[in-house]
Amino acid sequence: DMTSRNSFFNGMKENRKRRTWTIVLFVFLCFLLTIAFEMLLENLTYQYQTHAMTYSELQRQIVANLGGNVIPYYLILAGIGAALFGFQGFGWLMVKQKVDFYHSLPVTRTRRFFTIYLNGIVFFYLPFAIHTGVVALLIGMRGLLTSLVVKNIMVNLLVYLLAFLLLYHIVIVAVMMTGNLIVSILASGTFFLYVSGVRILIEWMFSDSFRTFAPSKTRVCGWLSFFSPCETLLNYMQAIFYDSRLMTKYLMCLILQIGIGLVIGLWLYRIRPSEHAGKALIFKKTATPIRLLLVIPLAIVTGYFFSMMTGMNATAWLYLGCFIGVCFFHGFMEVIFHFNIKAAFRKKGELVGTIAVTLLILSIFRFDLLHYDDYLPKKDQIHSISYSMELEQDSYHFVNTRIKIGEKDEIDLNNSGLFPFSFQLKASKTEKIDQIYEVLKAYQSQFGNKTEESGKNLLICYELQNGKKVYRQYPMNKEFLEKEFAPVYESEQGKKTIYPILWWNGNRVREVSCVTPFFNQTVSLTKEEMIKLLQVYQSDVQKRTFEQCMNQKGIGSLQFHTSKTETEGKGMVQVTVINSDLQTIGYLQSKGIDMIFPNDQYEILGMQLVNLIGTEDESSFWNGKYEVELTEKQQEEILPYLVPNEYMIYDTLNSKNYNYRIDIMVKNKETGVVSQVEYNLAEEDIPEFMKE
Repeated sequence: DMTSRNSFFNGMKENRKRRTWTIVLFVFLCFLLTIAFEMLLENLTYQYQTHAMTYSELQRQIVANLGGNVIPYYLILAGIGAALFGFQGFGWLMVKQKVDFYHSLPVTRTRRFFTIYLNGIVFFYLPFAIHTGVVALLIGMRGLLTSLVVKNIMVNLLVYLLAFLLLYHIVIVAVMMTGNLIVSILASGTFFLYVSGVRILIEWMFSDSFRTFAPSKTRVCGWLSFFSPCETLLNYMQAIFYDSRLMTKYLMCLILQIGIGLVIGLWLYRIRPSEHAGKALIFKKTATPIRLLLVIPLAIVTGYFFSMMTGMNATAWLYLGCFIGVCFFHGFMEVIFHFNIKAAFRKKGELVGTIAVTLLILSIFRFDLLHYDDYLPKKDQIHSISYSMELEQDSYHFVNTRIKIGEKDEIDLNNSGLFPFSFQLKASKTEKIDQIYEVLKAYQSQFGNKTEESGKNLLICYELQNGKKVYRQYPMNKEFLEKEFAPVYESEQGKKTIYPILWWNGNRVREVSCVTPFFNQTVSLTKEEMIKLLQVYQSDVQKRTFEQCMNQKGIGSLQFHTSKTETEGKGMVQVTVINSDLQTIGYLQSKGIDMIFPNDQYEILGMQLVNLIGTEDESSFWNGKYEVELTEKQQEEILPYLVPNEYMIYDTLNSKNYNYRIDIMVKNKETGVVSQVEYNLAEEDIPEFMKE
């Protein structure tokens, strides 16, 4: 045993002599990183000494630069180390003469593998550990070595060893499967990025092909991320420094991938045929599956590129691009595999089969052969339904909040994983589920007609009895809204769904701000007056009809700032005030705030009408100009039709085209401050003097 152990360490010593240049290069990189950190530390210390930074801020910056801020640099270092010690350590396997020589020596393949493998780890980790030790010394010499700093340094020693091992094993597996350095480098990058690339491509195809796909909520094939070395590594890094709740899950996944990589690398080395050294692929049977796995996604990407380049997402160009992509990448990979351009189209049967499979996959998405857009769960499968409509501007009433209908009507302040601004209909409330379900069913029956889409979406979450959540996104149109959604909107529950502010009693309000295009100011109100304002606004909202909702003009908004509690930070509830909220407008006027424009607080100094159509209008009004100064009479005539930039969402549902911008110079009569505000004018609302 002692002889065997000495032989093993002697083998490591001999191997080290052949790797001197890689060791020197990596030590130099660690030295540069140490110098860079010393320069950063010196700069931070100088800022603290000159009182440009507080001590707590100094500590925070040091911790950040040993944590999340250093992730990219250390990952690059780990990647360089993996490439240096992986390709150089096992690169001799690509030269037939060296393979014959080393395999003729009386040393088992397993021992030779671990001799080289362990040397690579030592040559990476020793310089990196010295680097982190010197960093700790530099911080300690300045008296800044706190327990949190020490913890981050110790975490780095573990985290970046794991990162190196993952990348190191990927390089080793790539070398074992290939016999050419260039091919090995390409294979390493493919192994690291392939799964993530395929997952992103699948999500893109869902988003491009299916009208009901909800990209904001649905992560297609999310489970693939656990098989992606790239995503596993990045997610683990993020979890370490930003979200420790997910750390264990990603750590286990990372360790599993590291272990699998080592086992596969050793196994491939033990069965690797010596006579295949120098060839592109060592194992001939892997050629077909590798080609299929690469050619199909690359061809689909080529098809989408062709389609998008036309500017019209044309199906014909999509298919043509896929066909060309398959032919090109199939031939290209055959040339790489055989180092012979004549081999490009040697396997015509496989080429035809690849074309057929690729076009079938594309057709499944392009023509919805699996009826993804027609999905509607059976009523007895539904546990609850939640939905969110892009109809109102107040889309962030309560952060991570949904309104929950159960035994009692209450606000659930926990993040449900459903839509945060909608209510959940419990199974016991079957009459409400029936109502929403029938609305969806009716809409889906006419969905294929695509009547006058508005650009707004109805977001649905079906929570099934088995706990699964299925998300869908339906484009809304005016016909659907007027026919099907109006009764829901007019109901008490409908109002409370669209306007979560109706559930709020305002007990935690500490301040109210009023925001309009021409001013943003805090309203001086007592606690009782703030609650009164909230109640007045709630009363206005409850009186809004669906017709008012569709034809309203937003004039400003109210911000209710909430007080800080032990479990929550400061928050804000922002709601829109529209021209029909007369009680709210009147109550604010009684407190000295006038949201109607023009008003006595502001003087209009000038108004300029800007043509946004993009071509000069030669009519008598425009006289070949893009901008026209309006007279006082013209200003009075145009004011009722103006809509602020922030409040155009409703009129887009009515298909109005805002082809004109109005720049208004206003002066605050009390302060004398002059400012410019922007409004918009729809083509359909232009006054008579413009028509003339």
